Amino acid sequence: MADKFPWKVAWITGASGAICGEIAKRLAAAGVSVAATARPSERLDALAATSGNIKAFPADVLQPYALKVCARNVESELGPIDLALLGAGMYVPFDIRNIDLDGFHKTMALNVDGVINTVAAVLPAMLQRKAGHIASMGSLFGYAGWPENGSYGASKAAVINLAESLELELECLRRAALLAGHSFACPSEVEVSHVPPVEHGAAPAKHPTPGQDELALSRLVERPED
Repeated sequence: MADKFPWKVAWITGASGAICGEIAKRLAAAGVSVAATARPSERLDALAATSGNIKAFPADVLQPYALKVCARNVESELGPIDLALLGAGMYVPFDIRNIDLDGFHKTMALNVDGVINTVAAVLPAMLQRKAGHIASMGSLFGYAGWPENGSYGASKAAVINLAESLELELECLRRAALLAGHSFACPSEVEVSHVPPVEHGAAPAKHPTPGQDELALSRLVERPED
Protein backbone atom coordinates (compact mmCIF):
# COMPACT_ATOMS: atom_id res chain seq x y z
CA MET A 1 0.00 0.00 0.00
CA ALA A 2 1.32 3.43 -0.92
CA ASP A 3 2.20 5.84 1.84
CA LYS A 4 -0.29 8.61 2.59
CA PHE A 5 0.67 11.77 4.41
CA PRO A 6 -1.39 14.78 5.52
CA TRP A 7 0.91 17.35 3.89
CA LYS A 8 0.92 18.87 0.41
CA VAL A 9 4.19 20.80 0.68
CA ALA A 10 7.17 19.81 2.83
CA TRP A 11 10.33 21.85 3.32
CA ILE A 12 13.32 19.78 4.42
CA THR A 13 16.66 21.22 5.52
CA GLY A 14 19.69 18.97 5.48
CA ALA A 15 17.94 17.23 2.59
CA SER A 16 21.12 15.90 0.99
CA GLY A 17 21.92 13.89 4.11
CA ALA A 18 21.12 10.25 4.84
CA ILE A 19 17.89 10.29 6.84
CA CYS A 20 16.38 13.47 5.41
CA GLY A 21 17.19 12.43 1.86
CA GLU A 22 15.27 9.18 2.34
CA ILE A 23 12.38 11.02 3.95
CA ALA A 24 12.27 13.39 0.97
CA LYS A 25 12.01 10.44 -1.40
CA ARG A 26 9.28 8.78 0.67
CA LEU A 27 7.23 11.96 0.79
CA ALA A 28 7.70 12.61 -2.92
CA ALA A 29 6.65 9.06 -3.80
CA ALA A 30 3.43 9.67 -1.87
CA GLY A 31 2.67 12.79 -3.90
CA VAL A 32 3.98 15.44 -1.49
CA SER A 33 5.78 18.38 -3.09
CA VAL A 34 9.19 18.48 -1.42
CA ALA A 35 11.42 21.53 -1.21
CA ALA A 36 14.90 20.14 -0.58
CA THR A 37 17.30 22.55 1.07
CA ALA A 38 21.00 22.16 1.78
CA ARG A 39 24.15 23.93 0.70
CA PRO A 40 24.65 23.66 -3.09
CA SER A 41 26.10 20.26 -3.96
CA GLU A 42 25.93 17.45 -6.48
CA ARG A 43 24.16 15.35 -3.88
CA LEU A 44 21.36 17.89 -3.57
CA ASP A 45 21.00 18.01 -7.36
CA ALA A 46 21.01 14.21 -7.51
CA LEU A 47 18.24 14.06 -4.91
CA ALA A 48 16.09 16.49 -6.88
CA ALA A 49 16.64 14.39 -10.00
CA THR A 50 15.09 11.31 -8.36
CA SER A 51 11.55 12.66 -8.48
CA GLY A 52 9.48 15.31 -10.21
CA ASN A 53 8.03 16.07 -6.78
CA ILE A 54 11.39 17.13 -5.35
CA LYS A 55 12.84 20.54 -6.13
CA ALA A 56 16.15 21.84 -4.84
CA PHE A 57 16.19 25.15 -3.00
CA PRO A 58 19.87 25.61 -2.06
CA ALA A 59 20.50 27.65 1.08
CA ASP A 60 22.71 27.78 4.15
CA VAL A 61 20.83 27.44 7.45
CA LEU A 62 23.49 29.60 9.09
CA GLN A 63 22.42 32.57 6.96
CA PRO A 64 19.12 33.75 8.55
CA TYR A 65 18.15 36.33 5.93
CA ALA A 66 18.93 34.03 2.99
CA LEU A 67 16.93 31.28 4.71
CA LYS A 68 13.90 33.57 5.03
CA VAL A 69 14.19 34.36 1.32
CA CYS A 70 14.40 30.63 0.60
CA ALA A 71 11.21 29.95 2.59
CA ARG A 72 9.39 32.67 0.68
CA ASN A 73 10.61 31.21 -2.61
CA VAL A 74 9.37 27.76 -1.61
CA GLU A 75 5.89 29.05 -0.82
CA SER A 76 5.84 31.19 -3.95
CA GLU A 77 6.67 28.22 -6.21
CA LEU A 78 5.11 25.25 -4.40
CA GLY A 79 2.51 26.72 -2.07
CA PRO A 80 2.20 27.10 1.71
CA ILE A 81 4.62 24.94 3.69
CA ASP A 82 2.58 22.34 5.59
CA LEU A 83 5.58 20.53 7.09
CA ALA A 84 9.01 21.95 7.87
CA LEU A 85 11.48 19.22 8.79
CA LEU A 86 14.62 20.66 10.37
CA GLY A 87 17.33 18.13 9.65
CA ALA A 88 20.54 20.03 8.91
CA GLY A 89 23.31 18.99 11.26
CA MET A 90 26.83 17.65 11.70
CA TYR A 91 28.92 15.41 13.93
CA VAL A 92 32.51 15.96 15.08
CA PRO A 93 34.20 13.46 17.43
CA PHE A 94 34.88 14.86 20.88
CA ASP A 95 38.21 13.82 22.41
CA ILE A 96 38.85 15.02 25.97
CA ARG A 97 42.59 14.56 25.43
CA ASN A 98 42.58 17.02 22.57
CA ILE A 99 39.42 19.10 22.63
CA ASP A 100 38.50 20.40 19.21
CA LEU A 101 37.09 23.83 20.07
CA ASP A 102 36.54 24.73 16.43
CA GLY A 103 34.60 21.52 15.87
CA PHE A 104 32.54 22.10 19.02
CA HIS A 105 31.59 25.64 18.01
CA LYS A 106 30.74 24.60 14.44
CA THR A 107 28.60 21.73 15.71
CA MET A 108 26.67 23.97 18.08
CA ALA A 109 26.23 26.61 15.37
CA LEU A 110 24.89 24.26 12.70
CA ASN A 111 22.88 21.94 14.93
CA VAL A 112 21.33 24.63 17.15
CA ASP A 113 21.50 27.97 15.33
CA GLY A 114 20.46 26.23 12.12
CA VAL A 115 17.29 25.01 13.84
CA ILE A 116 16.19 28.35 15.28
CA ASN A 117 17.10 30.13 12.03
CA THR A 118 14.77 27.79 10.15
CA VAL A 119 12.01 28.18 12.73
CA ALA A 120 12.29 31.95 12.39
CA ALA A 121 12.04 31.61 8.61
CA VAL A 122 8.93 29.43 8.50
CA LEU A 123 6.93 30.02 11.68
CA PRO A 124 5.57 33.56 11.02
CA ALA A 125 3.72 32.44 7.88
CA MET A 126 2.31 29.41 9.69
CA LEU A 127 1.06 31.59 12.51
CA GLN A 128 -0.50 33.98 10.04
CA ARG A 129 -2.48 31.29 8.25
CA LYS A 130 -3.07 29.33 11.50
CA ALA A 131 -1.74 26.06 10.08
CA GLY A 132 1.50 24.18 9.75
CA HIS A 133 3.77 21.62 11.38
CA ILE A 134 7.42 22.06 12.35
CA ALA A 135 9.46 18.94 13.12
CA SER A 136 12.95 19.06 14.63
CA MET A 137 15.41 16.19 14.22
CA GLY A 138 16.77 15.28 17.64
CA SER A 139 18.93 12.37 18.76
CA LEU A 140 19.01 9.83 21.56
CA PHE A 141 22.45 11.25 22.37
CA GLY A 142 20.67 14.44 23.42
CA TYR A 143 19.22 12.67 26.45
CA ALA A 144 22.41 11.25 27.98
CA GLY A 145 26.15 11.64 27.66
CA TRP A 146 28.19 9.20 25.58
CA PRO A 147 31.90 8.85 24.82
CA GLU A 148 33.14 11.05 21.96
CA ASN A 149 29.74 12.77 21.75
CA GLY A 150 30.42 15.87 23.84
CA SER A 151 29.83 18.24 20.92
CA TYR A 152 27.02 16.41 19.18
CA GLY A 153 25.22 15.37 22.36
CA ALA A 154 25.30 18.89 23.78
CA SER A 155 23.91 20.31 20.55
CA LYS A 156 21.08 17.78 20.40
CA ALA A 157 20.24 18.33 24.07
CA ALA A 158 19.79 21.99 23.20
CA VAL A 159 17.61 21.09 20.21
CA ILE A 160 15.41 18.82 22.33
CA ASN A 161 14.99 21.48 25.01
CA LEU A 162 14.17 24.09 22.39
CA ALA A 163 11.71 21.73 20.71
CA GLU A 164 9.95 20.97 23.98
CA SER A 165 9.73 24.68 24.81
CA LEU A 166 8.30 25.48 21.39
CA GLU A 167 5.86 22.60 21.65
CA LEU A 168 4.49 23.89 24.95
CA GLU A 169 3.99 27.39 23.59
CA LEU A 170 2.50 26.19 20.33
CA GLU A 171 0.18 23.82 22.17
CA CYS A 172 -1.39 26.85 23.84
CA LEU A 173 -1.91 28.37 20.39
CA ARG A 174 -3.27 25.09 19.06
CA ARG A 175 -5.92 25.07 21.76
CA ALA A 176 -6.85 28.54 20.60
CA ALA A 177 -6.98 27.19 17.02
CA LEU A 178 -4.00 29.27 15.95
CA LEU A 179 -1.49 26.63 14.81
CA ALA A 180 -1.23 22.94 14.03
CA GLY A 181 1.82 22.22 16.14
CA HIS A 182 5.41 21.09 16.56
CA SER A 183 7.10 17.78 17.23
CA PHE A 184 10.52 16.21 17.18
CA ALA A 185 11.93 12.82 16.25
CA CYS A 186 14.97 11.15 17.82
CA PRO A 187 16.25 8.37 15.55
CA SER A 188 18.66 5.85 17.01
CA GLU A 189 22.25 5.69 15.81
CA VAL A 190 22.69 6.13 12.07
CA GLU A 191 25.67 4.82 10.17
CA VAL A 192 27.45 7.85 8.80
CA SER A 193 31.04 8.73 8.05
CA HIS A 194 32.77 10.37 11.02
CA VAL A 195 35.89 11.64 9.29
CA PRO A 196 35.66 14.21 7.83
CA PRO A 197 32.90 15.77 10.02
CA VAL A 198 29.44 14.75 8.85
CA GLU A 199 27.31 17.64 7.75
CA HIS A 200 23.90 16.37 6.70
CA GLY A 201 23.63 18.96 3.99
CA ALA A 202 27.01 18.48 2.40
CA ALA A 203 29.50 15.80 3.46
CA PRO A 204 29.35 12.19 2.23
CA ALA A 205 27.34 9.79 4.35
CA LYS A 206 26.25 6.18 4.08
CA HIS A 207 22.65 5.03 3.95
CA PRO A 208 20.69 5.38 7.19
CA THR A 209 20.06 2.39 9.36
CA PRO A 210 17.05 0.61 7.78
CA GLY A 211 13.77 1.91 9.11
CA GLN A 212 14.96 5.25 10.47
CA ASP A 213 13.18 7.27 7.76
CA GLU A 214 9.99 5.23 8.31
CA LEU A 215 10.28 5.71 12.07
CA ALA A 216 10.67 9.46 11.82
CA LEU A 217 7.74 9.79 9.42
CA SER A 218 5.49 7.50 11.46
CA ARG A 219 6.09 9.59 14.58
CA LEU A 220 5.12 12.72 12.70
CA VAL A 221 1.98 11.18 11.21
CA GLU A 222 0.90 9.64 14.52
CA ARG A 223 0.81 13.04 16.22
CA PRO A 224 -2.83 13.55 17.34
CA GLU A 225 -4.71 16.44 15.83
CA ASP A 226 -7.17 17.93 18.33
